[in-house]
Amino acid sequence: MELRLNIDDATPQELARGIAAAEAVFERAGIMALQGAEGLFALEGWDFKGFPEDDKPTEDEDRTATVWMEADKAAVTACCAGWSEVPHHQVMELINVPRTKLQAEAVPDSWPERKQLYPDVVKRLEITSGPDRQIDFDIAFVLGWVPERPTLDRVEPLSELETVSPSSPATLPRSKRCSQSAQGLDNRDRPGPL
Repeated sequence: MELRLNIDDATPQELARGIAAAEAVFERAGIMALQGAEGLFALEGWDFKGFPEDDKPTEDEDRTATVWMEADKAAVTACCAGWSEVPHHQVMELINVPRTKLQAEAVPDSWPERKQLYPDVVKRLEITSGPDRQIDFDIAFVLGWVPERPTLDRVEPLSELETVSPSSPATLPRSKRCSQSAQGLDNRDRPGPL
């Protein structure tokens, strides 16, 4: 989950400052933004139902909703610091950022190893003359999408009929990529293998 702040005319730096202020409020309160959003949801649901006595938010939901509202206020204040007027429309929201299982399992501590592999991957992209599934794996590792460097012997085929996956345009030799680009072609336009 990721906090987002939407305020008209705010720069990316101002929005980032606002998000940092909101995150600081959650941290001081000892809760996650998700808990605050859930508390606010319970409070707003109770309001929507007309405040029935038998469906009040719990003390914890009320407390976390209050933290959310404090975080929202801190975000707007930090983002709009120095502005002559704060826009009427501002929204702080918690969104689900889709991540693949591979991305979720990526280990950030692998950066030194990934950084070391980076020049080799770039060089291989320049000189590769045909499909190279290993380079696709190495790209995924360098970008941090997978927790460790995969090898062909540890990868399942894409289907029972295939033993090799199709290559990406990145694994085509540069001359072929340039040629396709100049002709306005890409892999979707081709009926079969390259």
